[in-house]
Amino acid sequence: MKKIMLSTVVAAVGLTLIAPTASEAASKEKLNKKNVLVDKSTGKAVKGFKVYKGKLYKNGKLNKGYAVVGSGASMKLYYNAKLKKGLKTAKHKQYLFENGRLTKKLVEFKSLFYYKGQLANETIDGVTYTYGKNTSGSLAEQFVENVQMALATNGDTAAIITAYLEENKQDTSAYHSLKYAENVNAILPSFLKTDSAEEIVASFNAVVAEAKKAEAEIVKVDKQSKELLAQYQQLQKTWGNDEAGKAQHIAFLKVMQTEMATVYMEMNNLPDTTKWILTSEEVGLKYDQVLRDTWLQSLIKIADLQGLSEYVGYGKFAKPEQVTVQNKEQAKAFLAVIKSYTGIEKQLLSAGVVERAGVDLDTYVQQFETTIVALEK
Repeated sequence: MKKIMLSTVVAAVGLTLIAPTASEAASKEKLNKKNVLVDKSTGKAVKGFKVYKGKLYKNGKLNKGYAVVGSGASMKLYYNAKLKKGLKTAKHKQYLFENGRLTKKLVEFKSLFYYKGQLANETIDGVTYTYGKNTSGSLAEQFVENVQMALATNGDTAAIITAYLEENKQDTSAYHSLKYAENVNAILPSFLKTDSAEEIVASFNAVVAEAKKAEAEIVKVDKQSKELLAQYQQLQKTWGNDEAGKAQHIAFLKVMQTEMATVYMEMNNLPDTTKWILTSEEVGLKYDQVLRDTWLQSLIKIADLQGLSEYVGYGKFAKPEQVTVQNKEQAKAFLAVIKSYTGIEKQLLSAGVVERAGVDLDTYVQQFETTIVALEK
């Protein structure tokens, strides 16, 4: 029998045969019966963003809301799985899209200028733009606008200020000599006054001066902590388990506590701006917390050497209800240690008790005393 071709049958009954396009046939993805975009070979949902037949899918499902896909000049803006129609900014007004694609020419949109899809930041046809603003006015006015825009968009504010100072032949060596100069941009928004060029310069210089003080403190604390650690490691080589060795060990730890308390007190007496810089999350320096924790660890070690480790353990302080008739003498000794601290060292101890026992130091001592008295009746 002569073989009948499918195309002949289709033509005979008046149907139209729709063949898959070349791109569809080559695609590694397809929609399953539940309209989930899956990998043809595995049948599993396609992870991440994927454009299929002009629509944006995320983890196999049509994407909801806004999404910027791609990088560089190929970035596209989607809204509810389709290219966003009209003009729309994205990524904190850094980019401008038209019908989902980056604009190509110079465009003004909502008082900002965009060039090639990004906030204009160059000279175009004789007009200077900075972070999307036309800054062709006076140098001082342009400087103030540049700084304000950089602060609003997390730009390199320090670079703009130092460039302005250098243009005006002013000394910027203090800023450039900072060891942690990159952190100044994180600090500036909290301290920079921006009503005039003069205010910006004055407040910038003040922040740099405070940053230098902070760095001096960092160097000092680092040196002191390393010296103490070196002494501690050297003495550990000669300490034994006898009573004399324990006494020497305890004596050194108490000296170390005093020195750390002195450093902590000095830091508390620093100007507010310097303290803020030292401990700000942006800068990431936690010397005050490190000193407190180290001081408390030394207290734990002293308690251990005195046979009181059950009362002060890593991460906790004993509860008064743990005191019994059998261990009340140890409890008394522990209480005597706690009550022996005064001044700044008492403040450090208080911080530890509040954090690890959940009550203030005075209340903690009173609870222990009450428990011991009740057991002695």
